[in-house]
Amino acid sequence: TDKHFFDVISPTEKTVADNKYFFTLLDKDLYRSGDKLHLTLASALKDAYVRVLVEKHEKIISDKYIKLNGTKNTQIVSIDKKDEGGFVIHYIFNALDDFKHQNILVEVPYPSKELQIETLHFRDKLLPGQKETWSFKIKGPKGEKVSAELLASMYDASLDAFSSHAWNFNPIHWKYYYPKFSLDSDKAYQLGQTNLYFKQDTYYQSVIIEQPNLNWFGYHFSGQVYALGTKHTGILIRVAKSISIKKSKKMEAPVQAVMADDSEAGFDTSNQIVKAGEKNDSGNTEAEKEPVEAPVQIRKNLQETAFFYPQLHTDKQGNVSFSFTTPEALTKWKLQLLAHDKDLNYGYKKLFAQTQKDLMVFPNAPRFVREGDELVFASKITNMTDKNLNGTAHIVLTDAINGKDITQHLLQGNDKINFSLSANGNTVVKWKLTIPDDVQAITYKIIAKAGNQSDGEQNAMPVLTNRMLVTETMPMWVRAHQNKTFVLDKLKNNRSKTLKNHTLTLEITSNPAWYAVQALPYLMEYPYECSEQTFSRYYANALGSHIIRQHPKIQEVFKQWKNSKALLSALEKNQELKSIIIEATPWLRDAQNETEQKKRIALLFDFNKMSYELQKALNKLKSMQLSNGGFVWFKGGKYPSRFITQHILAGFGHLKHLGVNVDKSKRMTKR
Repeated sequence: TDKHFFDVISPTEKTVADNKYFFTLLDKDLYRSGDKLHLTLASALKDAYVRVLVEKHEKIISDKYIKLNGTKNTQIVSIDKKDEGGFVIHYIFNALDDFKHQNILVEVPYPSKELQIETLHFRDKLLPGQKETWSFKIKGPKGEKVSAELLASMYDASLDAFSSHAWNFNPIHWKYYYPKFSLDSDKAYQLGQTNLYFKQDTYYQSVIIEQPNLNWFGYHFSGQVYALGTKHTGILIRVAKSISIKKSKKMEAPVQAVMADDSEAGFDTSNQIVKAGEKNDSGNTEAEKEPVEAPVQIRKNLQETAFFYPQLHTDKQGNVSFSFTTPEALTKWKLQLLAHDKDLNYGYKKLFAQTQKDLMVFPNAPRFVREGDELVFASKITNMTDKNLNGTAHIVLTDAINGKDITQHLLQGNDKINFSLSANGNTVVKWKLTIPDDVQAITYKIIAKAGNQSDGEQNAMPVLTNRMLVTETMPMWVRAHQNKTFVLDKLKNNRSKTLKNHTLTLEITSNPAWYAVQALPYLMEYPYECSEQTFSRYYANALGSHIIRQHPKIQEVFKQWKNSKALLSALEKNQELKSIIIEATPWLRDAQNETEQKKRIALLFDFNKMSYELQKALNKLKSMQLSNGGFVWFKGGKYPSRFITQHILAGFGHLKHLGVNVDKSKRMTKR
């Protein structure tokens, strides 16, 4: 049983029903410009007074004392356009050793500024890689045609599980009125204690008289929190879910349902196996059908943002459309639309779309693996049709660096696994892998085929090493027409059981500047966006540009390398994978073949590219410098780092000492 008490008040009756002590009532919840506000004040007490103050535009425009002699009293307040946003009515009621006061916020909303976003063409079921065009119509607050701008974006809705995301746009929200005056009742009728002092002989004695208190029987009232001593009493309601089980004619064993006291009950029908030769709904057997070969779509574009269009414009009719290619991830997508016009009318719309296929594979790949790992690579396969499916899942593993097939090198067992799927069911297939120590990155491809249905997904995972690179170097200075013998003593008599030689390199040059050139790509490509690494990229590009200007022969060498026939490896094309690999194994770049290495360095030392990267790094550094001249470690930080600031300032000084032009940084160094 639930009880709720309410009052029925007659607007015409003057007497106060039910001997009410005191109450107030507004005739409406919302008011518009031109309305008349009716505030009803009522008390059954004789000779009771109430004080009413009307606050508008941060001023008290009306202050009245009203006598309530057991009847109602109605106060009328006129509302005009200046009152949009609201205002406040204060009242004070004092009777029978009691004090009441309240601030009544009168809501006078601004005229509607909401734009209507009408859907003209939108599909919530999409195929991965599908080219799609969506269109919408923007209408004004009264349904009229408007010329507006639209911001549209769509991203993987599963990201909201980590942090919810929504656009909040309300340019007039801050204009709603808040009271600027407050009425204090803290000194009215407070319970306390009294100290009485009287003279007795030559001493003063203090007598404390305590005011009587109510016996709360263990309860404590504080604000709106009610607690019973230190114990909390709760009501536990358990709702058992009803389960409906339909017995199949093919079911050979009884189905048992077990429900724990505090857990949800349910059934996993995902792993039902359909035997070969069983008849389907049409009466034909699956074994009798010959599979129809269809090209398998390998899904590679697994990006989490489908599109971001910040500046779409409507036509004269208020229509707007945009086209995009659906990413190939099988997931739910969240579409957000925000429309606005020059008068700050705005509208927001949220829609969801799903990319799916009749047969889908969901590989459960780790973010990275390490050399020597043994793992079970699992993939879920889902059937979205209402028919049973029998098929084969296939795994293909390749070296992401050189593109060679390494499936048999990593795989323990067969690369093909047969599976059976019930209608609208799913299953899991697994392969056991052993990660070798001669692969830096693995590209996996999972392919599933069942009749004329197929799906595939391809992605890469880096292989991190458990080893540490130790480099021993020896400078060898040899003059013309001179013979010398050098011995690498540190390579002798090494008894380490885990030592594995990586490379032995001999470099000969007549120009020592060449060593500086070879070291710069490491600084240019480092992945972090902190101020220290941003300055390193600036330093590398500034010094590289200077060296090329001073040594034209080096620039000619780069031009020859750039025009070579060497192709960039798969690692160069995958920037995210490249960043992870460089971070974990920076010496990997040395393992590339010489032609490919020359091609990469030549691309980095393209003069136009260096000029662009130089200005880009300088702009980022400016955004990381605070008003006091100090640099934060990462953009968005509130406090400067003295160590990083000195490091950057010393770096600018070093460049200047080398004769590099740092004029564009003068303002930064001066600050």
